[in-house]
Amino acid sequence: MRKNTKLPMDRKSVELRYQRFVKEYMTNGFNGDKAAVSAGYVEEDARKQAFVLLAREEVQRLMQEFQNEATKDLDSAYAKIIKEQEALAYHDAADIFNDWTDLKKFDELTRIQKKCISEIDTKVVTDKNGNKNEYVRIKFHDKGNALKELGKLTGAYELDNSQKNVQSVNIIISNPDLADQLESE
Repeated sequence: MRKNTKLPMDRKSVELRYQRFVKEYMTNGFNGDKAAVSAGYVEEDARKQAFVLLAREEVQRLMQEFQNEATKDLDSAYAKIIKEQEALAYHDAADIFNDWTDLKKFDELTRIQKKCISEIDTKVVTDKNGNKNEYVRIKFHDKGNALKELGKLTGAYELDNSQKNVQSVNIIISNPDLADQLESE
């Protein structure tokens, strides 16, 4: 039999242990035994301790707070993805020109305009008179693909997909001769 050598813990230490348990529990696939051990509980008592901890109101509150924070982080990441896709989908190539043939200098472009560019190639060509001309080829990210991805992320295709779900229709035939003829075919 094990000798009980527990020392009393102050409220702050208990709270920190609860927080450690909750963080581990919420990130390890809801394994209470592992979470209890990670929070400093004895391995032999881990299952029992996890059961007790999960029933505590304080731990339940901490789990809700953890979940709310995780949801905020997820929402923030989702919002960033949407914003990036919008930038790619709605950019206007004309925005990188001062006029029809005069490109803006790269450092004059906005951060979003720069993000929309996937490649820049330059080529210097010497004409027959010895004049050097620089040609710049700018390739943007695929706008059509960005629009499609944005549509998926925002649920734009849900209505279209629900229209494609065809429900089977049962037809009741009241003419016995026609019903027999259809069954024999």
